[in-house]
Amino acid sequence: MKNVSKLKLAMQQAEEKFVAARGVFNEAKEAYEEATLRPMRQALVGKCFKYRNCYSCPVGPKDYWVDYTKVVGVDGSSFVVVSVQKDKYGAVRIEERSSPGFDGKMMDGYVPITNREYQREVAKILKYATGKAVANG
Repeated sequence: MKNVSKLKLAMQQAEEKFVAARGVFNEAKEAYEEATLRPMRQALVGKCFKYRNCYSCPVGPKDYWVDYTKVVGVDGSSFVVVSVQKDKYGAVRIEERSSPGFDGKMMDGYVPITNREYQREVAKILKYATGKAVANG
């Protein structure tokens, strides 16, 4: 019985050390990311991308459309983006959202485009939605 008590005490002490070590590790990881990844993420603010989007289980090419995305900020490990898209049914969606990044980069599938291309394509979508031409800028 004494042996079980000693083992239980040893487990509790080991767990306390583990929790403390995890805290030190997490602080070091956050400091590393802040020093290395944040500047990489920040460098993407203002950059534009396109993403081939679809609903689940696409069958053919007509099931896809393009989501035009512009990075407008950084929030921790995520990007704050403005996304503009017209889906395969003609529904227009414009939203500001959080988009996860990976190692300071946009997720796979996001293809860099020029700001000019982004503005041109967004203007087309807005014209479709409103029936009126929209000035680029």
